Amino acid sequence: YNLLRPSEALGEGGPPTTSTITFVGRLIDGKGVDDLIRAIKLLATNHPRQTHLVIIGSGPREKSLKELARKLNLTEHVTFLGERSFDETISILKSTDVFVNPSHTEGLPTSVIEAALCKVPIVATNVGGTTEIVTDNVSALLVPPKQPELLARKLEQLLSDRPLQERLAAAAYQEVSQKFSWEKTTEKYRQLFDSILKT
Repeated sequence: YNLLRPSEALGEGGPPTTSTITFVGRLIDGKGVDDLIRAIKLLATNHPRQTHLVIIGSGPREKSLKELARKLNLTEHVTFLGERSFDETISILKSTDVFVNPSHTEGLPTSVIEAALCKVPIVATNVGGTTEIVTDNVSALLVPPKQPELLARKLEQLLSDRPLQERLAAAAYQEVSQKFSWEKTTEKYRQLFDSILKT
């Protein structure tokens, strides 16, 4: 499955014709994918910009989410790719315009880390460990959970502002590289072991 960045799919003499938004994760309660689908409906209804949502993953909510997309007349705006290999997922992330994690609850979402390392601008809910990974208005746009209208506004803000996309993506890559590098991880373990040995 190959995605084409809007910068590579220009209308003749005009702005990008399509923007791709990607979600990666299990399709289960608490992931907020229904909020994301409703946000895409708002974008499709209220703005001329063409948006396409790519959903990578499967789970018990897959059937109901597909039905929601159908009821909202979004079958041309939402693609369910199902489970994909790690390499395929990374390839798709690198080709997307915005990564979204709309979860209601989280631990430390690895998909947000992966998106940051792929230099993709991020919109996410400010739940769980997300704020340990990225910083609101510095390396991502963060929103409260269960607010599809606000999510839609943040997506529109980001999709309409190419310099903002580039700034957030670069800052996310830098922040995650510093926080989650192998060197820093091993150093933290070393400090932990030293503290245990001293007690």
